[in-house]
Formats: sequence, structure tokens, C-alpha cells
Amino acid sequence: MANIYDAMVAALREHWDAHAGASPRRFELTQKAFNALTDARKAVMSVGSYCPPPGWEEVFHGIPVSVVEGADCHVVDTNGQRASLGIAPLYWDADGRQDRRHTPKSQGS
Repeated sequence: MANIYDAMVAALREHWDAHAGASPRRFELTQKAFNALTDARKAVMSVGSYCPPPGWEEVFHGIPVSVVEGADCHVVDTNGQRASLGIAPLYWDADGRQDRRHTPKSQGS
């Protein structure tokens, strides 16, 4: 799912800018977000003959990724502060496809 991947890349870049190039401690993802990220990364890797090393799922651009309980995903900075990745919850439709639901803006806003 591009949503989670893009949010994680943006958070990583923001962290580097704010902390003189230092990497965050870790990413904390819900199980659904972790699964979506892993599925998206597998799809990209399947295009070529790339064979990832064991444990690749638990690292994103060199940053550890952990699955946590809760309804939100976070980046944990070098000081231990958690910041939301700001992604919408994931849902699945009747056919098992991922769907990012949102409330459309009302007219005139």
C-alpha cells in the first residue's frame, strides 16, 4: 500500500532534517499496516529476481519496524518521542481488497 510506504519515507526524511541526519529509533505499525507494507514491498521485489535477506520485513531503510497494538502508526525519534505517521485506518472490502476510507469534503469547503 503506497499510503504507508509514502508516510514512512516522509517521516524518515522529516526526522533526518530535524535531527541532523540521525535515524529514528523505530517505526511502530499496526498489524494491518505492517501486512500492507510487507505486501507492497513483496510486489515490488517480485518484479525482478531479487531475493531479500532473512528478516527483511522487520527493517525499513535501515530502521527497525515493530508491530504494536493500537489504532495508529508511529515513528519513534532519537529521543524516544512518538509521532503519528498520520495515515488513515485500513479496511478491506468484500473481495479482500484494501480500501482507504475517508469522509469526502462537503461542498463549499
